[in-house]
Amino acid sequence: MSTIQIFLFGNFELLINGKKIDSQLWQSRQLRTILKLLVAKRGTPVPGSQIIEHIWPDKDPEIGNQHLYVRISQLRKILKSSGLHNIIQTCGQGYVFNADENHCWIDVEDFEKIANKGRKYLEIKDYNAAIQLFQKAAVIYRADYLIEEIGRASCRERV
Repeated sequence: MSTIQIFLFGNFELLINGKKIDSQLWQSRQLRTILKLLVAKRGTPVPGSQIIEHIWPDKDPEIGNQHLYVRISQLRKILKSSGLHNIIQTCGQGYVFNADENHCWIDVEDFEKIANKGRKYLEIKDYNAAIQLFQKAAVIYRADYLIEEIGRASCRERV
């Protein structure tokens, strides 16, 4: 199985087996944005209506659904050509990024885990352990979360 690295801090990047996916494969900003929306909610279904509202806010919902269907198909094709099968799944009226944590590392998730562990060490006053963890988290942090999305709405939301 392929290993995936996804960087959401700073500019969005996707690496498969250590190789960056060429931006020309993406065909459009819309494909990248859809993937960002799904990755940010890994394992949680994102309603198609939410994606449509973000990308095509002025489109008729039926036309938006057609556009979304085409873009999801294109996105799956790109990922499949890179050795990633079935990581974007249809779930009811939405889609889910369903990449296994053992094969898919996401910088934001790792940062949060390490920082939370550091906070627990702070609570028990183990300052040396906390500092080491915070320094490790700081290395992961490259720039603001999805910096290229500043000024755009829901892609930057992280719950």
